[in-house]
Parts: sequence; C-alpha cells; structure tokens
Amino acid sequence: MRSIHCLAVAVFALVGCGDDGAATPDAAIEIDAPLDAPAPPAGCDYGELQDATNDDLATPPSTAETTGKTLATSITLCGQLDSTHYNATNGLVDIDGFAVTLPAGPVRVTVSGPGLEAMRDVTLEISEGANFADLTDRQILLGTHVYYMSNLDAGLYQFAIQAGNATALTAPLTYKIVITVDDPASRCPKITAAPNHTEGLDTATTSNDVIDRDFSPAAGMPPETLTPAVSDNPEVTPNGTINPTTTYRITATLAEATVAGGYKDRDTFAFTTGAATDQVSIRVNWAGAADLDMYLFPAAVPSIAGSSVTSSTEGEFRTFAVKPSTTYWVWTGLYRTSTGPQPYDISVCGSDFVHPSS
Repeated sequence: MRSIHCLAVAVFALVGCGDDGAATPDAAIEIDAPLDAPAPPAGCDYGELQDATNDDLATPPSTAETTGKTLATSITLCGQLDSTHYNATNGLVDIDGFAVTLPAGPVRVTVSGPGLEAMRDVTLEISEGANFADLTDRQILLGTHVYYMSNLDAGLYQFAIQAGNATALTAPLTYKIVITVDDPASRCPKITAAPNHTEGLDTATTSNDVIDRDFSPAAGMPPETLTPAVSDNPEVTPNGTINPTTTYRITATLAEATVAGGYKDRDTFAFTTGAATDQVSIRVNWAGAADLDMYLFPAAVPSIAGSSVTSSTEGEFRTFAVKPSTTYWVWTGLYRTSTGPQPYDISVCGSDFVHPSS
C-alpha cells in the first residue's frame, strides 16, 4: 500500500492523516513527574504544571512537559490556554506540550474545551524522536473539537496544543487531551440494510468525478482541483442529512476508466450534517484486492477536510470532526494501478461529540 503523510495548516485546508505506521523514534528517557506535584484536577490523569516552559514548538524551543504517563487504555491530560502569553505579531495565544509513552497500535486523540471553537485556530501536533524534532502528524480543530486517529509505533511522543486568535484572551481556556487505545472496528460497522442511495449520475453524459487528485501535480498546482466539465457534479444523496443517530448506506461502482492524476474513475456524494452533528465516521468496503481511496471535502472546496489512505483490501475507515449544518462531499477513487469495474459500499454514521466531564 502507498504510504501517505499529510499535514494540516488551516481550517478547511489540508487536514492531516498520518500513514499507517510512524518511523521508529529515537530512544528517549522519561522521568516521572515531580514527587511534590499537586494532584491533577478532577477527571484528569495529569494536569499542566509547567506552562512557562512547556512550549516545545516555540522558537527558541523550551521542553515538552514530562507526564510520566504510559498509555494502557486511556489517558486524560488537562491544561489551559493562558491569557498572558499573547503575541500580537502572529496571533499566537499559547503552546503546551506533553510527553506520553505509547504502545504500538491504533490510537485516537481528541482535544476539546469550552471556548476553543471560538478561537482563530487550535492545532494538535504529534511528534517524536530526539527532542521531538520529528513531526508525526498535525490535526486542526474543526467544529467543536480535534479528532485524530492513526496506527503509531511504540515510543515516547509529544502531544502539543498550539492556539492562535485575532485578539488576546481575557481569561484562560481549559482543555482536555484524551488519548485512547482505539478500536476502529467498533465504530460505524459496515451497514448491511438496504441502500439509502445507489449511484446514478455516472453515465455517458453525466459524471460525478468532481475532483481530480494528483500525487505529483505540476509546479504551482495543488494536488486537488475541480474538474472542468460542467456536467460533472456530486450526487446529492436523498434524505442525506446525517444526524447523530443516522446510519446511511451508499452503493456504487468505480469503472475502468482513463487515468486522471492518480486515479481512474472517481465518485462524489454530497451529504449535510445535522444541527447537532459534529462528528462522522465513514467506512468504505469492497471485495477483492483493488486499491480504493476515500477523502472528505467541504462542499465546493477542493482541499481535504479529512482523508483515509489506509488499505488496499476490503476497507477504508476514518472518523472526522465536522461542522454542524454543513455540506460535505465524500469522494472515492480507484487508484491508477487497480482494475475496474469495482463495486463498493459507503457507510456513513453521525454522532454528537461529548466533551469529557470531570
């Protein structure tokens, strides 16, 4: 399977999806938190202690805060965006970094807190290696929270929050970073009920390709561009509002077609999140050894809101933080080395993210 490493830089710009495995990190020594450290806040396994020196992403860098924590099932790190560090030149509010040891395998990470959604930007950065100089991945807050999932190698990682705003905060904002051993199979299993929508626009006169994606674009060109054909439109799924309890099945076929960019046939389907939906899980299933890729785009914006490039046999899956009452395009593509036609299913499941309480 191809190894893709993506980074996020802004809301509705490229949002990171790490590849299936991170490079083996350099050895690092982890020290327990100070013996006289105060007890963490209620609902927290570790509370921020070194706000003045834990900004490892800053220039010059300080040091990620040593938590002494090793992930077994779940760890909750608690901190706050301070109101006294504001840099009016670049809008930087605060940076907090925490070092945690992970086992090898799937993990998911959420970041949330009251007021974070009103910030100009909030970004989770995950790094490893000597002095945490190797960036593993980056994910932005979208809607109400950050949601990140990946398979990571065992090692010591830094989880850093970087926040920016147009103005200084008038008071600190608290947040929680929850790191959990993930079980992706438990979320949004393949829907076997009758399809809610069957592909219909991919004909001789109309198409639903909508977006070309090229892994090696021409100089100055982005990897994703809208196709020029006026007859090329996303299929609007009937009754396609995804509420927190909605499960929605789409069936389609990717045809054997001329390669455009990195793919042969592509299919695009539009759905809208409900007023209470701030998270969706999307699973793509097919039979055989074809290589299908799945991406999520904000409607009419050919920059990835989230993506999954994970498997060449029977399954792509990703959970995304999304904005409520917003239209998204779920896009699938038959990779250029695969042969069509390839039937497949898309399962879409909505949910309402709940900020962890104390």
